[in-house]
Amino acid sequence: MHTVSFFFNDGDNIVYNDIIDRANTGYPKSIEYNWWSLPHEFQNNIDDVINVNGYLYFFKGSKYLKFDVIEKIIVEGPAEISEGWPGLIGTGAENGIDAATEWPDIHNRTLIKTVLFFKGSDCISYNIEDGTILKQSIANSINGISKYPSFTENIDSFFAWKSNDANYAYIFKGDNYIRYSFVAGSIDKGPVKIQKWWGGVIFQKIQACVSVSDDILSGNSCHCGKADDGQYTFLLPPDTKFGLTAYANFAERPQTVHVYVDDQLIDDFSGSGANNTLIGLRTYPSGNGKIRIEVLNENSELKKLNYSYSLFGARTLSVNMSTQCEVWDDVPECTIMINTPLT
Repeated sequence: MHTVSFFFNDGDNIVYNDIIDRANTGYPKSIEYNWWSLPHEFQNNIDDVINVNGYLYFFKGSKYLKFDVIEKIIVEGPAEISEGWPGLIGTGAENGIDAATEWPDIHNRTLIKTVLFFKGSDCISYNIEDGTILKQSIANSINGISKYPSFTENIDSFFAWKSNDANYAYIFKGDNYIRYSFVAGSIDKGPVKIQKWWGGVIFQKIQACVSVSDDILSGNSCHCGKADDGQYTFLLPPDTKFGLTAYANFAERPQTVHVYVDDQLIDDFSGSGANNTLIGLRTYPSGNGKIRIEVLNENSELKKLNYSYSLFGARTLSVNMSTQCEVWDDVPECTIMINTPLT
């Protein structure tokens, strides 16, 4: 598996090419550039990120969110850490963490059963299968770390690197790091200046970092579904333009389309016709990127929607929606197509 790594500090991130062992050119860039689907509160000062069995978990303050790596969408949150990680209640980490890392199974490094959370001088080993925990000092939890007293409390980030056969984890504090070897089961290197061996990583401090399959950079994904409540909400890159085209396909029944941006109704239009009659051709600003589409029948009742959401590359999207004709089951009564970005 080819991997890339993301390093976060303040409102910026750096994409690190694990194959050539160097940061990609043109970085740092804003977190929003690579992670525009994250809500604004997670666009800066992330506490840490972990990669667990197909999902990324972003932590900030007392909140977390869960990001589907394959679909590239948020599937949980932002929510309280205490809701998603109830075993942390009473540890202090439910109010915010210093760092976190996935802890791979020594016999199968792709399988994650344990997550380590760090808060002050504490290390909390979290069993994700049953939610049980073991709370110890960092000095007693990480073999060999007691030789580096400054790394036994208030660390910045703990990074399980997927490259090099996932043999190493890196503990960052200030502008230094130490290295943990999963093979040796102990710290085997450090302290070392971050910029000495992480080529192109110019951050003086690393607040969060995560290693993922490089497929996440291509961004290619597609998912489909139904919206029985007659409305579909999705995310677009913020501060871009998107186009909307709407067609009617049943002359006897008018269709009304409502367009919401950031929960504000910004447009509505109606029309009817057969054979894909054009009833709407619009261009809108995406605002902060939260878009909702509703389709209503002639009685102003919301109609059930089918939808498909396709992401090509990092920021190019298309969304298709249709409502089913109540007379002919196999005919779409109204079809809406959305594409972004526009030139």
